[in-house]
Amino acid sequence: MRTRVTALILFVAVVGALPVVVASQKQQTEELSESEAIEFLRAVNTAQLELQMAKQRYAPLQQLLQHRFFAGKDLGSNITIVDSNTGMKKGYEISVYVLGEGKRFKVSVVPVERGCRVAFFTDESGVLYRGQALGCPPSKE
Repeated sequence: MRTRVTALILFVAVVGALPVVVASQKQQTEELSESEAIEFLRAVNTAQLELQMAKQRYAPLQQLLQHRFFAGKDLGSNITIVDSNTGMKKGYEISVYVLGEGKRFKVSVVPVERGCRVAFFTDESGVLYRGQALGCPPSKE
């Protein structure tokens, strides 16, 4: 009898934990799409231009996420802040570095798991770049 009770408790504990494990695996496999990355970089460029015009300097990621383009919106949500310049979202590392006493900035959206996944970049020029590591087969666009 005691064995059956132990087995039943173990079964309930395992089955009860399944939705959590499945949800956790889904979050880990969900990736930032190319359109999400490009939308994010465009918003960064526009917000940085607005900040440069108003305050004569650009802002790092943590400050940038408080801008009206990001605060309370999907675009800026679910970014786990690592430090003032870096965050993580859907398997990508997002970095916004301000250089030259606030006169320049560099942004990268790079996959955490290196390899042949696509990365995205921009800077104060406003030009968006999309690239892969050398030696990778051409990506499907």
